[in-house]
Amino acid sequence: MLDARADFVTLVGHENLWRFALASKTGRFGSVKYIFARYRGSGGGDEGSEQALCALAAAAPRLPHLCILSLERPGSGLVSFFDSLPQGVWPRLRDLQILFATAVPEFPRITAAAPALESLSLCWQATEERVCAARTGAFARLDWRGLLSLSLGGTQLGRGAGAALAQAGAAGSFETVRALSLSETSLTTTDLAALFLARDAFPALETLMLDSLPKGTKVDTATMAAALPRLKYLNLSWSVGCGVEANWGGVWPRLEVLVLNGCDLGDVALEDLASASASGCLPGIVHLFLSRNARITCAGVTSLVGVAWPRLEYLALDGCGLSGTATRAVAAARDSGRLGSLNTLVCDS
Repeated sequence: MLDARADFVTLVGHENLWRFALASKTGRFGSVKYIFARYRGSGGGDEGSEQALCALAAAAPRLPHLCILSLERPGSGLVSFFDSLPQGVWPRLRDLQILFATAVPEFPRITAAAPALESLSLCWQATEERVCAARTGAFARLDWRGLLSLSLGGTQLGRGAGAALAQAGAAGSFETVRALSLSETSLTTTDLAALFLARDAFPALETLMLDSLPKGTKVDTATMAAALPRLKYLNLSWSVGCGVEANWGGVWPRLEVLVLNGCDLGDVALEDLASASASGCLPGIVHLFLSRNARITCAGVTSLVGVAWPRLEYLALDGCGLSGTATRAVAAARDSGRLGSLNTLVCDS
């Protein structure tokens, strides 16, 4: 039974989608703000979902959030669903998530249906090179000047994805984007170089998720810092061999949160970070996450806190197998004033 007072509704299968769509026409679900629709498109085992989603779209023009969890088979109905939507059918839609789809509509179809969209999350399953190449080509035609958040986490992208994103960014498509997730993508070292050499691709970016990159994909932090001067949050967790283990570079004037969990870092990386802080390249770090790096020793921690981190409030070293010597080194650094703002230490000992 659907609760007419709910602000979050989960709809599984086309029958519930139809039921909700019909009830919405009477104004019964006027408080709903977020819909999670799980369906299989035509030919995917749940006939009628595509048409039911169309009815839902027409019945809920005020909808601000929509999550479509598509479990469709290749060639089934998500694309035709968007093709059939009237222009501007979601005039107030701010957040759209299309997850696990094997095919995704052309971006102009989405912008036509939701012209006020601010947040878009896309996750594609298919890994065939032909499909990946089509997705990559679509980026070069993307024009979404009002978008604030873009997530491609978990997506397999085609060759040249970095260059395609950079091309779209150079044309102004991402000029308002503040948050970008490229977690668990298939981006290569060449892709990242192309993306961040284009220094005007993401001029407003403040949050970047680059965790769980393919092993060996290298990140040039100096180039990234120059391209993203407004960045406040950077996550490179579980990107083993990404290059930050002994090569931290660039000036990061606004970076406040740096997450390097599970990157197989050792003492050299901590010495590198300490050098960056001492030289003023990381002046604003408030939260520093170094968890699950088993090669870090107490000597590395001593080097890390041997320099000033004037704004540091939170330091995570759990999962590194450190002894009480590391804890005492941090406490001594705090007492000396080098870590004057530290109030939280997460450690095994």
